[in-house]
Amino acid sequence: YTTLFRSGDREEQILLGLRLNRGIPEDWLTRDPAPYIAGGFMRRANGRISLTPRGMLVSNTILAELLD
Repeated sequence: YTTLFRSGDREEQILLGLRLNRGIPEDWLTRDPAPYIAGGFMRRANGRISLTPRGMLVSNTILAELLD
């Protein structure tokens, strides 16, 4: 796919990308997503992380914690 963001816009890429089914590369996160995965709020597949339907309901809280 085509990159739509400048390199300085990583936080925005994370905010938007986690809400997509394809998610984001796991190495974009600086915090461990394991607690969110274990809680059913996020999923890991093929080295990518995305929010689950359950995670979408509390996505603002999760993203605030991940990007803090």
